[in-house]
Amino acid sequence: MAHYVTSQLECIANGVEWGFPQSYIEGNGGSVVGVKTKLHERIKRFHTDFGKGYKKAGIEGTPGNGTMIGIVSAAGLINFSDKRLYEYPVEIVKDGYGKPFVMEEFQKTYVPYTHFYRNTDKTVDDNILDHVTHQYQIRPLYNQYQSEIVFNYKFTTPSCKKFKIDFHLASFYANEYEIYYKVLNGFANRFSTNSLSNNCPTREVIRQSLDAGGQVPSGTKYGIISFVYGSTKPQTSWELEIRCHYIAGAQTDAIYFQNINFTLLE
Repeated sequence: MAHYVTSQLECIANGVEWGFPQSYIEGNGGSVVGVKTKLHERIKRFHTDFGKGYKKAGIEGTPGNGTMIGIVSAAGLINFSDKRLYEYPVEIVKDGYGKPFVMEEFQKTYVPYTHFYRNTDKTVDDNILDHVTHQYQIRPLYNQYQSEIVFNYKFTTPSCKKFKIDFHLASFYANEYEIYYKVLNGFANRFSTNSLSNNCPTREVIRQSLDAGGQVPSGTKYGIISFVYGSTKPQTSWELEIRCHYIAGAQTDAIYFQNINFTLLE
């Protein structure tokens, strides 16, 4: 799969220079399915196939000595090659445990590990590695009804006044949650999990779909949702607070945060 992805990324980056029309790369919305879309669909299929193997390994036992962790982590990195979901090059941030991380370049997506920045008093790390996002499943505590801080990110940048935030998450069993995020001393925004577009599954979505015979169970909402934050004046130091508020349904903890990443724009 890695060889296939590499060849397609080469084509996306250089195809026009090689003589292919732009529609070959992007598609034309009709008869021509572009390379980006084909890569997107192939990666989705790869994760479904991988999920079948992951499920079987979970039932029958996993290889020792951290072998499965390495395999699942490698599979998760494939997703960041999907140019329909990730426009810019991706860097995995290895700083952690609440320390501020550094973003040095514009038009580059930085992916910190979510379990390093979770609020340990209000969330649970299931210690289940997601083969789609390369991250662990993080969810709120059970019977937590109020709006609570679930993540707190601190990071430094070059002089910057605009960046993008991507949330990748999933909710289940027709439960609804409101996600509120605030840049300290700046803008705040919120969204409902009901607004998720089902554009990219997670390990748990795939697992439940396989258990249901290949169909995503009704009441499941998942995907990547993006927001752009703009400041009136440039800054170099930032803090982002993310809250989760249970809105409706029968279960307060049927939501998984899989990935939260950042891209400097201006």
